[in-house]
Amino acid sequence: MRFTLPFVLVLLLAGCVTTTGHNHPAINKVITGDLAIFSSPNKRFAMYPSVNASYLGRGESSERAISNTKSSIVQIMVEKGYTPVPLSDSPDFIIGFGLGVESKITDDEIFDKAGMVVGLSTEGINQKKFQKGTALVAVFSPGNKEPRWRVLAQGMSHMKKSDGARKENIHTLLTSMLSPIPQAGKALP
Repeated sequence: MRFTLPFVLVLLLAGCVTTTGHNHPAINKVITGDLAIFSSPNKRFAMYPSVNASYLGRGESSERAISNTKSSIVQIMVEKGYTPVPLSDSPDFIIGFGLGVESKITDDEIFDKAGMVVGLSTEGINQKKFQKGTALVAVFSPGNKEPRWRVLAQGMSHMKKSDGARKENIHTLLTSMLSPIPQAGKALP
């Protein structure tokens, strides 16, 4: 009996170990705002012509991330039945986004700029392989500076992924982030 208790304790502790080698690290998100901006007949949207905020650094990789993010948002919204239009065509709502990595923007700075923070911990994460990434999508009524609806997400970004894998990860993340937006023309819950 005296050998059984330490053995069981070792088994329990082994079951509680967190690993960082998995392919799909957790994503935390915070959503706030009013989904009524998506109510019928509001189906036409425009993207802000430029990124609201980019804290990725400079270079081709950052430009690709921004382009992939914009393309994925448009694709997801079209799949939900919304119609993209130029900003000059009086859209029903406008979508903006921001991207950042931990080395370029802190949680405190995110809170100061966005008024919300996820606070994903990097404790125990191999900082040479992963960096905390943040994405914000905000939806505005035309003419308003304050967003009507927004979602902020944080997750661990693998630093050595291929462009194709990064593009797929961005799309998967944005699909999750935009999932509360109802199909165009559907009644709100």
